[in-house]
Amino acid sequence: FVSFVAMIAGALNTVKIYGTAATGQIAMNIALIIGAILASGFDDGKATVLAWFVLIGGFAQILVQIKPMKQSGFVLRPTIKFFTPLTRKLLRLMFPAVIGAAVYQISIFLNTLLASLLNEGSVSWLFYADRLVQLPIGTFSVALATVLLPALSKSWISGSSVEFAKNLTDALRYTSFIVIPISFGLYFFAEPIVKVLFERGEFTSESTFQTARAIEAFCFGMWGMSCHSMVVRGFLAMKDTKTPTYVAMLMLFVGFISAISLMGGIRIGSSGAIESFVEILQQALYALPIIGTYIEGVSLGHAGLALGSSIGSTFGFICLVVFLRARNIDVDWISVFSVVLKTIVASILMILGLKVCAISTLAPLKTVLLACFLGPIIFVIACFILRLHELKETFELFSRIASRRRNK
Repeated sequence: FVSFVAMIAGALNTVKIYGTAATGQIAMNIALIIGAILASGFDDGKATVLAWFVLIGGFAQILVQIKPMKQSGFVLRPTIKFFTPLTRKLLRLMFPAVIGAAVYQISIFLNTLLASLLNEGSVSWLFYADRLVQLPIGTFSVALATVLLPALSKSWISGSSVEFAKNLTDALRYTSFIVIPISFGLYFFAEPIVKVLFERGEFTSESTFQTARAIEAFCFGMWGMSCHSMVVRGFLAMKDTKTPTYVAMLMLFVGFISAISLMGGIRIGSSGAIESFVEILQQALYALPIIGTYIEGVSLGHAGLALGSSIGSTFGFICLVVFLRARNIDVDWISVFSVVLKTIVASILMILGLKVCAISTLAPLKTVLLACFLGPIIFVIACFILRLHELKETFELFSRIASRRRNK
């Protein structure tokens, strides 16, 4: 059911209907909540009850998408034709994309494996940090990338490379405008955020500190990771799934080597084939002139693994940009980096403004709430002073949405 829902959402995205996937997820969550409530009344078989409600939730996800499908002219007809010229073409394009998607999961697995060789708790600190950093990326970057792909595909099929480049430029500008201030906020307020969300029970103040360190390291790669997903959509729109896959493999390699180089020594007392392999690889890397001169002796632990992921993501983005230029796609990089520079300045002013207000001296919950309230206000004022065009575009977007709702 979940896979079927993803296919339907992809079809609806091509006709500029983007909200059905979220509506379907709401239906799934409601089913899970009902299942959890009912399962609490059973002495045995709680997991079985929840499993059945996952199935019910999946069916509900499809039901809520039937109406928008009919309105859009999509009709589902059962067929036994498994391999048509269209499906063969789809599979040829999909196979490299599947490998590329698997690279992210492999990266998580490798980081978890390396974290298990470090101090006790490293796996959990890295996991919680990754979840917090992925929240804004999943909320803003993935949503923007979902909307971007149909627009890029349409402009590419129509042969308008100028419009294609403009759409990609706009996406990179707006991604920078959104993600950079969020990364600054997460970096400077990582500790109170973690303290409010997780510090209770077995999650001690030391766990808070260590998780915050990992968040800070991940923050360095948030912009590169978000922009990487935008450029990947550009290649997918050009029906080129191989280039992003090759880059993803290279990104995995660079991230892994960076993590190995920055994590430092493994936990004392650890022994085994994996531990021996990591130590041999570290010694080989430290023997290299550049790494040995500047990185040997650096021991960032689990934060080094997070920083390695950031380096890998940013490296992947740079590689895709090089390949994009080779395809003669004239993205307006002057415009993009102008926005990046101005947004960094606005974000610095936002943090300075929050520091002047001395909100960090308050209780963690008050600090987080005031940062979430005052931070955007200060950022908007800074953007207005710096004349960031993206601020005007944001207000115009909200104005159009409000106008549409009033006219309904």
